[in-house]
Amino acid sequence: MKQSIDIKVFIISIFFVFYGCAGVTLKDYQPRSADEEEIIEVLVKHERAWNEQDISGFMETFHDSALIELGCGGQLAPVNESADRIKRMMAEYPTVKLVNPRLDISGNEVVVKVKSTELGDESHLFRLEMLRENDRWLIIKETCI
Repeated sequence: MKQSIDIKVFIISIFFVFYGCAGVTLKDYQPRSADEEEIIEVLVKHERAWNEQDISGFMETFHDSALIELGCGGQLAPVNESADRIKRMMAEYPTVKLVNPRLDISGNEVVVKVKSTELGDESHLFRLEMLRENDRWLIIKETCI
């Protein structure tokens, strides 16, 4: 009897490990409100623009006064002065997949924590601070955590 329980616990544990590694993609995320739906749409555009090497589309997801951390552990820089560096990063990491978004909405502000996986061997956890301005959600700060 004990061996049967141990095997069931083992199988369930394996399931959770695989499920946790796979993650919930932005496409599969189930928004719980209109705000969440709009925020996820911005993140989908952010991810798609990166993967298409579309620097203009990528920059459109940011607020004009946004700050971005250039590389994990790098300095914060104004996003509107960082297009060349971002293009080089896009070339270095041409495919990115954002998974497991966690949204903490407070009025017209939201903090999103999302895992970014580059097809290859790296992944990073990002914190995106967003602001709703003129009925549009935009990233105001992007940092690696």
